[in-house]
Amino acid sequence: MSAPSSSSSSDCFVKTFDGTVAAAYAALLKATRAANRLPGDIKFHRTVDEALDRKLEASERKTLAMANTLWRSSGGSEAAAVESVDDVAGGRDGGAWAAGPGFGAAVDAIDALLERIDAGIDEIERRPAHALRASAGVGAQSAAVVTAVGDGRRVALVHAQNMPRPQLSFRDAVDNARGTPFVPRLRTKPHALVPPGAPHPYAHEIAAMQQPARHFEAAAPTAPGDWHATPFAMVDSEPQLRAMMEHLRGAREIAVDLEHHSYRSFQGFTCLVQISTRSRDYVVDALALRHALHALNDVTADPRITKVLHGAESDVQWLQRDFGVYIVGLFDTYHAARVLNMPHHSLAHLLRVFCAYDADKKYQLADWRLRPLPAEMLRYARADTHFLLYVYDRLRNELAARGAECLGQDADNPAAPAFGRLAGVGVVDAPTQPMALVLRRSAQTALRTYEKDAYAADGPAGWMALLRKWRRPLTRAQTAVFRALHDWRDRCARAEDESVRYVLPNHMLFAVAERMPADAAALLAACRPAPPPLVRQHAADVARVLARARADAELEADALPPAAPLPPMPRPVHTRFIDDGEAMLVDGAWPPVLDGDLSAAAGLLAPASALFGPSLGAAHAPPAASVASRKARAIRAHLVLATAAPAS
Repeated sequence: MSAPSSSSSSDCFVKTFDGTVAAAYAALLKATRAANRLPGDIKFHRTVDEALDRKLEASERKTLAMANTLWRSSGGSEAAAVESVDDVAGGRDGGAWAAGPGFGAAVDAIDALLERIDAGIDEIERRPAHALRASAGVGAQSAAVVTAVGDGRRVALVHAQNMPRPQLSFRDAVDNARGTPFVPRLRTKPHALVPPGAPHPYAHEIAAMQQPARHFEAAAPTAPGDWHATPFAMVDSEPQLRAMMEHLRGAREIAVDLEHHSYRSFQGFTCLVQISTRSRDYVVDALALRHALHALNDVTADPRITKVLHGAESDVQWLQRDFGVYIVGLFDTYHAARVLNMPHHSLAHLLRVFCAYDADKKYQLADWRLRPLPAEMLRYARADTHFLLYVYDRLRNELAARGAECLGQDADNPAAPAFGRLAGVGVVDAPTQPMALVLRRSAQTALRTYEKDAYAADGPAGWMALLRKWRRPLTRAQTAVFRALHDWRDRCARAEDESVRYVLPNHMLFAVAERMPADAAALLAACRPAPPPLVRQHAADVARVLARARADAELEADALPPAAPLPPMPRPVHTRFIDDGEAMLVDGAWPPVLDGDLSAAAGLLAPASALFGPSLGAAHAPPAASVASRKARAIRAHLVLATAAPAS
């Protein structure tokens, strides 16, 4: 459901607010330009110009008073008010700007004010949808709230208030423990060729599957049914599930998509399963029927039925994790778009190109735990599969046509320029090879298995990976605090079945690590604009963990042996080259070593040539009295490279 149109009072507020923001921005821009015109040696000018000094001092007092007023209005204590401009912006030698001791508090105050402004705008813009109050699995105090943000592309963030967490009512216990691997949930194995094995129970069936001939034959695409005329059902009971399964068994192709929630859960869970055939659309309530959806294997594992998904890498793992459902006979339209070298590979692009349907992504960030679902959220979910089988038809024909065009080209990339067999690569020998490539990549996607997130320092979820990603310089003690806090966050998220983002966002994690709070009060103060609920609940325990980590880091630093002094640098020995060759004469003659050297050098020249005769050596020999040649020989003979002598 989109946000209702704003009332006249809201419109008045928006107009007034926009005008206020524009005026504030103009004033800020004017002040910034004026500040930039001030000379760098402003302190010197203040000492020689008393009038300028008085004006700047008055401006400082006025700015400081306004800043303290904002600080108090944002909840800051009177004791923490800034007494001097130098507390926020001090100066280094040479007049360069430097952050003062109160700079961090000023930044926190600004952040808190911006959060309050954002929250105030939300309160004015949002409209509680009383008709959406939950009736199944959601308490009476729960309501859907729609927040509309207009920036040219309308986005609606639909979230729930006071909603009980669905995983608390799951019949199967959630296991987030670090040391236990994921156990496949497969109960029975329909369409089995061999008994189930690990890690993928259907690995043999996927590898042995014979693809149906219809994949490789161009045919007239079946247009999607009219939106309003196509039967649609919201499946939230077991009788409805059985009726849907009966219909699906008679289909040759089905389109599948999932809606997932991960913010209030450590591993996440599937909220909806959308399924479409050529004649019907279904949206399955995966929260209400979580315990029964393993029955989907009767269709999803049937190799005679093609399962069409887009970007199924995550979907196949979520189906395994939540329901023990596996897919045999997958056609991933994402891989088809890649093989066809389309400019974009998203489902929205495919719908726009093949169906002239502009997918509305304003509910992409919606909270899919809501029950009952708003009508527009249902429409959004249904549209993801309603057109997908027609997209499959068009892609199948495009792949067949591309196969005929790409004979002799790279088999792994038919859209690439043709180098053929001369490049030593496999080439397209038959028009069916592009489709075969898509099916092979789709099978590789179907073979993916779900694994729980392990916690390791250098793993994807470890503290080292986050530190490298953010590139925040931390001291030894700060790094120890960061590591301990990161570990606590992961343990807390697993125990409470919450996401690490909900327990403590990354920006707060770094803020706490940089400040290294010594007690619970300082910890809560470091979490701006407001500490998360679980941090507030466990503040004393977290503060003790951080204090212990900091103390251990300081003890380790004290225990380190002092750094060994660097050895003294060796004194270089330089040799001065004599510039004048005559200066090397001894009593008017060259030293004997030079005479011998020149004689030896002269002997290197061949005295005669078998081809040109005896005149070759004489023609090319240097003159005996050549000062230049003597000088060069003398330099070479007396050349001494600079060597390092040990220090005395």
